[in-house]
Amino acid sequence: ITVNPLPIITNQTLSICSGNNFQLNLVNNPPNLLLPGNTTYTWPAPTIVPAATVTGSSAQNNVNAITQTLINTTANSSTVTYQITPNSNACVGNPFTLIVTVNPTPLIPSQTQTLCSGNSFSFTPTNNPPNTLIPSGILYSWGLPVSNPLGSVTGGTTGTIENTISEGIITNTTNTAATLVYSITGNSPQLGACPSNAFTLTVTVNPSPVIGTQNTSICSG
Repeated sequence: ITVNPLPIITNQTLSICSGNNFQLNLVNNPPNLLLPGNTTYTWPAPTIVPAATVTGSSAQNNVNAITQTLINTTANSSTVTYQITPNSNACVGNPFTLIVTVNPTPLIPSQTQTLCSGNSFSFTPTNNPPNTLIPSGILYSWGLPVSNPLGSVTGGTTGTIENTISEGIITNTTNTAATLVYSITGNSPQLGACPSNAFTLTVTVNPSPVIGTQNTSICSG
């Protein structure tokens, strides 16, 4: 009598950033986890909570790996729950649960701001799905901004893990409008710290007139 092993897999959890591929890597560890060779996996369409907030999940039949690419379309964490049945050489194990937490990845398009020379500014992008996703607790970082024309604007600084995008006094040293361009990334440490792609903030700095005391002389009349 040949006695083939029965797969035994305990419930599993994973956490990923939206837009990434997950793969559940199981390691044979008797007696709680028995993973015979040639084990395949089957699952129906998973359950998403909140409903319809994650795309990319689907049912699978007799696949060799537990993997999918999931996209969270909101600014909050969602879960995708799989009920997976393992099968090895026609020996069908009990279903186990895999819960994948899909943390939001900030999605921020290019932004603009306008101010007069000699002023400071503070700017915070607004959550506006589906084009702009701002998770709660998001923090921003940026390098030294670039002025256009070069050297025309002073006061730009770097920023690290700031909850707003802000600067002190910005000065346009010319008599025409100039810009200060920032390249910024954001992530929410409390929701998986998933980094956004870099987005630009273009600050238009309009010149403020600067006129010193003037004197003139005329003849009467």
